[in-house]
Amino acid sequence: VCSSDLQWETQSHVKVETYLPEANQLLGANITFNTKKVIAQSPQLSSIHSLCIVNKKQPKLYLTDNIRGFIWMYDGKSLSQIKTSGVTLTNPQGILYDPKRNCLYIVNKGDHTICKMDVVSGRVETLCGKPKTNGLKDGKSSLFYSPSGITFGLNNDELYVTDTENHVIRQVQLLNPTSVTTLGVPQ
Repeated sequence: VCSSDLQWETQSHVKVETYLPEANQLLGANITFNTKKVIAQSPQLSSIHSLCIVNKKQPKLYLTDNIRGFIWMYDGKSLSQIKTSGVTLTNPQGILYDPKRNCLYIVNKGDHTICKMDVVSGRVETLCGKPKTNGLKDGKSSLFYSPSGITFGLNNDELYVTDTENHVIRQVQLLNPTSVTTLGVPQ
């Protein structure tokens, strides 16, 4: 279900269960009661693609800006752009926080790669995939074709990535990121 498909009631006092990007706003939403409230509003939020929640109780969120290639952080009070170094993000989409390794995994769709960002230093490096090269290849020299979404496996030691243009799910072993496996049959 897409957030735009739901009929939301906007209220000033909402017990926030989750967060949603919408237009130029970051919304706090309560799915149970179908209510939402504006948490932050800025023209900088106009090209937010995805977000990940680091801490619900004391809000801390990371957001991908797929037009400008930025990562934003919302700390419950203000929105700030993360100063990154290393790999340039091109159309970043899915984002996932790893508390065990204190890093973000970012789907760098425009570069056909999966990146890892250290949240302390802002350093971004390619975890797997070959920059600017699309395709479907497993193993050490893995190739992706416009990946977009990302989530953890059961034990947080593997990632599952939607490899959009290959129409498959890819599994990335975090203990050995050169171990990339295709799940499903390419279409």
